[in-house]
Amino acid sequence: MSYDVQATVNGETATFSAGTAETNRWDSQWPLDGWKYTVSVRAVAGNIRSAYTSSVSAVATPELPPPPANINIQPTSNGVRITWDAPPNSGSIVEYNVLYWDWEWDHCMYIGGAAFKSSPAIITDMIPGRNYAFFLVTWNQNGQGLPEGGMAAVPGAGTPPIPSGLKVNSNDPTTVQ
Repeated sequence: MSYDVQATVNGETATFSAGTAETNRWDSQWPLDGWKYTVSVRAVAGNIRSAYTSSVSAVATPELPPPPANINIQPTSNGVRITWDAPPNSGSIVEYNVLYWDWEWDHCMYIGGAAFKSSPAIITDMIPGRNYAFFLVTWNQNGQGLPEGGMAAVPGAGTPPIPSGLKVNSNDPTTVQ
């Protein structure tokens, strides 16, 4: 048995995380303090569906961990090595999750995620030459914190060269180019 979930956040349809739950639990992704969630569910067994429950509401008061700091992503020949510093008061953090996306100028697509207990995160078996975007999420007993990062890396591309020919022009008393 599974469950269909209908949800609104502050009166707007929550298409980002409503849908189907495989157990009798539905977790909202990245709730923000003060947001009002309204949810109803129905049981699903194959092609048979119950009626939806009446809606229930709650206001989010998340106690989620802050994101990691000083995130550094280094591409390797077939993946990446990601390091970070734990945030202050990180005693409640149970794991860090690295989310990664195929990141191109004309599209972006979620690829996967990997969980780690501490820095560094070593991710392999990526496609050399593909541009990926990476985000880190901290988890505690209450759920996952907001993602941090959004940095890109290209496995197999090596370290870019140091820029050369740097010039600074003072255009006027308040502008430098």
